[in-house]
Amino acid sequence: MKKTIHNVFFALALILLPTLLFAQVAPNLGTTSSFAFFTAGGAFNVVGATTVTGDVGTDVGAFTGFPPGVLVGTKHVADPTSAQAAIDVGAAYGYMSTLICGNVLGTPILTQTLSPGVYCTGGAAVLGGDLTLDGGGDPAAKFYIKINGALSTNNSTNIILTNGTQWSNVYWQINGQFTAGNSSVFRGTIFGAGAIIFNGSSTLYGRGLTTAGAISLNDMTALLPPPLTVSTTKVDAGCFGSPTGSATAIPTGGVTPYSYSWNTLPIQTTATATGLAAGNYIVTVTDNSGSITTVNVIISQPLALALTSAAVTSPILCNGGTATVTIVANGGTAPYSYTFNGVTNATGIFNGVLAGLNKPYSITDFSGCGPVTGNVNVTQPLVLALTSAAVTSPILCNGGTATVTIVANGGTAPYSYTFNGVTNATGVFTGVSAGLAKPYSINDFSGCGPVTGNINVTQPLVLALTSAAVTSPILCNGGTATVTIVANGGTAPYSYTFNGVTNATGIFNGVLAGLNKPYSITDFSGCGPVNGTLTITQPIPLAIAITQADALCFGSATGSATANPVGGTAPYSYLWNTIPVKTTSTANNLSAGTYTVTVTDNNGCSAMSLVVINQPVSSLIINTIHTDAMCFGSTTGSATATPIGGSAPYSYSWNTIPIQTTATANNISAGTYTVTVTDNSGCIATSNVIINQPAASLIVNTMKTDVLCFGSSTGSATATIVGGTAPYSYSWNTVPVQTTATANNLSGGNYIVTVTDNNGCMATAN
Repeated sequence: MKKTIHNVFFALALILLPTLLFAQVAPNLGTTSSFAFFTAGGAFNVVGATTVTGDVGTDVGAFTGFPPGVLVGTKHVADPTSAQAAIDVGAAYGYMSTLICGNVLGTPILTQTLSPGVYCTGGAAVLGGDLTLDGGGDPAAKFYIKINGALSTNNSTNIILTNGTQWSNVYWQINGQFTAGNSSVFRGTIFGAGAIIFNGSSTLYGRGLTTAGAISLNDMTALLPPPLTVSTTKVDAGCFGSPTGSATAIPTGGVTPYSYSWNTLPIQTTATATGLAAGNYIVTVTDNSGSITTVNVIISQPLALALTSAAVTSPILCNGGTATVTIVANGGTAPYSYTFNGVTNATGIFNGVLAGLNKPYSITDFSGCGPVTGNVNVTQPLVLALTSAAVTSPILCNGGTATVTIVANGGTAPYSYTFNGVTNATGVFTGVSAGLAKPYSINDFSGCGPVTGNINVTQPLVLALTSAAVTSPILCNGGTATVTIVANGGTAPYSYTFNGVTNATGIFNGVLAGLNKPYSITDFSGCGPVNGTLTITQPIPLAIAITQADALCFGSATGSATANPVGGTAPYSYLWNTIPVKTTSTANNLSAGTYTVTVTDNNGCSAMSLVVINQPVSSLIINTIHTDAMCFGSTTGSATATPIGGSAPYSYSWNTIPIQTTATANNISAGTYTVTVTDNSGCIATSNVIINQPAASLIVNTMKTDVLCFGSSTGSATATIVGGTAPYSYSWNTVPVQTTATANNLSGGNYIVTVTDNNGCMATAN
């Protein structure tokens, strides 16, 4: 049972050991990340021309230096930062103690190369030669080296970092004092438990941190450079097999300047390696601190430029036509440039190509690689042509049919023959009727053509109608006509039959009007008949429609009448029984009465009609009434016109100022006025109206009797009237008002009398 448990733990250890060894997490530097040197408890002493880039300090102990020496950073002595740094360096040292050793280094540590991992020694150690830390191309590769005692380096020894190893990923735990020899170079972060001493001309790329012990810097240099990393850019080879690629190393971090080494033949030592063929290249970049990083660059190349196909993809179908040639490339770098028969494009498709042998092509790619060359043959068929086109079986009788045969050659068989609208593949056409210039066309299988032409197919003349017409028409409705029929073709003499009558002349007299009267013609040989119909027309009976306009006013000659003939044959002539006689279709200026018109058409046919012209029953008369002006010089008169006769409604116009247009004119003064009345037919009548007024204006004269005694009411005044219209009324401004011609019992004063006559006219006097 115990053996089984032991085996299980052993197996687990084998499983977990690689993880514990190679998947370590870097120590947490905390506030110490900005320090180049720090001691949690010990003196800090600087002598000589020491230069330190980074913070320095001690949490417990005296600090001497800077000056002398140069510090590019901050000094912390017993301050909050140093207090925290003391805690952080202790924690980091403790973390390093937890790491399980994967490889034991012999002592002294001689020149050798280490891979990423956790290393340890059995006791104190001396670095007797250069130690190379190879990151294997992984810039995140970490090295943990634990010295179980003091560590010193011989003069001029070096820690070399290659293949991506960064000093910031190298950690040293030294359980004792660390001493760097003269002119030595040390890289990484030191977590010490004793004094740290750097002697003359030594260099540290990293940190020196200790939990206890003095720090002594003597004429040395310390830096915290950023990690050396290298990125690359490249230009692949432009053509297959060509040394036209290039690669450029772009270092960042580390310490400038940089040096370069490419594994080319010969070796190139610049940032950019040129003239590279396809392949894998390694550049080694070394910074001024000696850190080395290598990077791989793969230079690619396109596939070899080659022809996929070069062919006629759309052949010439018809002689003299054009083809399409398509050239397709592969490999190289698209897009491609195709040249065919002197024309260049990017598609490889060439349209409008004429026939020809060995037409050259060439292909180059986008990088100018090539050319790939060759030839294409472009062929075409023979010209489509006519062998013969003839009537091989002619028409024997008029109206019969023939056989036509057409034969082609050249082009691409089979052929398609079209003759007179009919298409077949044999070229033999039967049942062909006679005709001149009957068209044919020939196309081949590819649609080439057409080859066109005409064939005349003849036959004997056919019996035909020259004319069938009314040669002497019916002039007046009910008359007769002459019909003449003429034939041609066939064989004379001809026999004509019209409307049941047959003769040899084709002339038929005394023919009455009728529709579709039949005729037929046969020739001497009995060919025919040629049949038809003829319509014999006659004029419509002549008739007259009368339109009239009556006389507008009683006794006026304003009427008219118009004869509108229907039927007969235009043009027409007219005769009215007016005085004088009128000969136009319309008779104007007619007074009331009865009139006749005779119309004769162009063939001499006549018709007569009568018309009665009416007038209003009576003439327009105006009766008037008026009202005279009430006062002399006033505009209180009026006049009213009442029309009798004529045609209502009526309009009015009075010669007043302004003109009044109603039946009654109001507000007019004495004078003579004329009213003009127009009825609905435009008839006009006038009448005068006289507006009178009193002979004279109303005037008041007064006589008085003065007061006899001062203050008495013994005076009187009498108004005497002149003009106006009696009787009169009076009003004195006495108190009370007196209304007689004489006002009595007046005291001294001014009095006004107002007199009003019978028409309401008023006058006053004092």
